[in-house]
Amino acid sequence: MLAHPSSPKLLFRLLLGITLGSPGGYAATHSVAHSSTYNYTLQQAVQRSQQIDPWILKSQFQQESLQAQSVSRGSLPDPSMSFGVANLPVDSFDFAQERMTQFKVGVTQMLPRGQTLALNRKRFGRLSEVELAAQKNRTATVAVEVSHLWLDIFESQQITRMIESDKHLFQYLIDISESSYAAGDSKARQSDVVRAQLELTRIEDRLLMANRQNDRLLAELNGWLVELDVQNWHETNITEKIPVLKVRDQSLIERQDVARLYGYLDLHPAIVQIDKRIAARATGVSLAKQNYKPQWGINASYGYRNNEPGGMDRPDLFSLNVSVDLPLFTANRQDKKLQSATANFEAVKTERALALRQLTSRFLAAVASYKGLAKRIELYKRRLLLQMTDQAESSLSAYTNDDGEFAEAVRARISQLNARIELMQLEVEFQKTIATLNYFLIAAQPPPVSGRGEVK
Repeated sequence: MLAHPSSPKLLFRLLLGITLGSPGGYAATHSVAHSSTYNYTLQQAVQRSQQIDPWILKSQFQQESLQAQSVSRGSLPDPSMSFGVANLPVDSFDFAQERMTQFKVGVTQMLPRGQTLALNRKRFGRLSEVELAAQKNRTATVAVEVSHLWLDIFESQQITRMIESDKHLFQYLIDISESSYAAGDSKARQSDVVRAQLELTRIEDRLLMANRQNDRLLAELNGWLVELDVQNWHETNITEKIPVLKVRDQSLIERQDVARLYGYLDLHPAIVQIDKRIAARATGVSLAKQNYKPQWGINASYGYRNNEPGGMDRPDLFSLNVSVDLPLFTANRQDKKLQSATANFEAVKTERALALRQLTSRFLAAVASYKGLAKRIELYKRRLLLQMTDQAESSLSAYTNDDGEFAEAVRARISQLNARIELMQLEVEFQKTIATLNYFLIAAQPPPVSGRGEVK
């Protein structure tokens, strides 16, 4: 059939018409076969990465250490004991010779200044709460990073599927253009053959780039999950369906309720972490003030004496002493410690204001991206893809009716493929933006989970 000049164009039109994608984007490419050695949903990947994150494990050990220190620092120091012989005569070393000679046992207990014990217990307890808030913030951060990485892998694999679904078409274009040229078609030119071969080469290059990107991203994901088969990365297929994420508080995005936003951010783990540090530093200021108070010590001793040489009993002796450390010269010690603690306290308060400002600006930037992406996706679905399809069909019709150029028909097809890829990339970026927004809205109620295990 290819010997007839019009037959290749008819076949070309049939093939191109079959592979012209619907305006819906990339759903038609999901039937491409891929072996799957690893198949996590987005939610499963996030949960797995959070469960085995070494940073969280390290923080848990640090929290345990601080809790233990809270108990130890809030306890009295150990008493000290002393043993000795007092007033032993050196001429005879006879323990019974002199009345003053005695064997002494003493116990000394120092009492911390003011409320130092209670404040130390409170300070380290708050530091352990800092670690707890840090773990929650890390968990939320991991969710964002792994979600973005997972969606980037999904994007690279979808690009591979789309290109592979169209690759055979360009091979057919080469065959058709060669057949038309060999059959003496008046419209067929050698440049058409070269152009078709060039486009196939470009398709193959894009496929190689997509595979390289996929391997790099899978290597990064392996750092979070430590489960991928690194020997078969090309065969790794995470999923064929894009997850549909939902914003934790959609009405906040639509109404721009600033008061509710600040309410959420005040409860954000990153801010709570700083709040706990502020509380710990405030306790540190109170601890520094205890240095101005005296430190008391108690010493009790018991002295055993031997009987007199004539056999008469000698009474044993008991002593009790109280010592006090008076902080009279405070300029170079107590004053400077209090000054340092106060400065640290004010510094962390400034850090809170800075962190809150940064979270707010990042949230507003994510909201702007969210709204912009939503509009672009709507434009692509309602108009741009339809127009690309019409252009491809028009160019095809003109070429098959000997009223158009082969190159224009190919360009139209490539443009439509690019538009489908761009739509998919916009939808992936949209889901990534939702994951980012949910990080800032972690204090809001979590969205429901669908039966597929994906966050809706």
